[in-house]
Amino acid sequence: MRQSSASGRYRTTVVPFGVSLRRALVVGALAVVAWGAHDLLGASPSFVCDATPVVAEEGDTLWAIAEARCDGDIRLATDEAYRAFGSLSVGELVAMPEREGCRLVLVGAPSPEPRQDCR
Repeated sequence: MRQSSASGRYRTTVVPFGVSLRRALVVGALAVVAWGAHDLLGASPSFVCDATPVVAEEGDTLWAIAEARCDGDIRLATDEAYRAFGSLSVGELVAMPEREGCRLVLVGAPSPEPRQDCR
């Protein structure tokens, strides 16, 4: 608002709704582009884990193992481990992905071992 010198009253400038909406959309688009550029420029991974395999015990969950062995966004680590293992079995050899971008591959039979396949 601006104060008019003659009357001492304030004048308001009205911005049409369409203009406000366009500004909001432009700001939102710029935020999305900035986030994508952050990922493309090799920003640090969103999680890092100790990838040493452990033997699953009674009551273990992938989430609990990720909490104990990972720093950062453990949701992503847990999702990747779930893709490789599905549900856990007692005595199964389990590992967390080393970092974002690493896939867990199960190698060998009848007792497959987890291996890291990192990009």
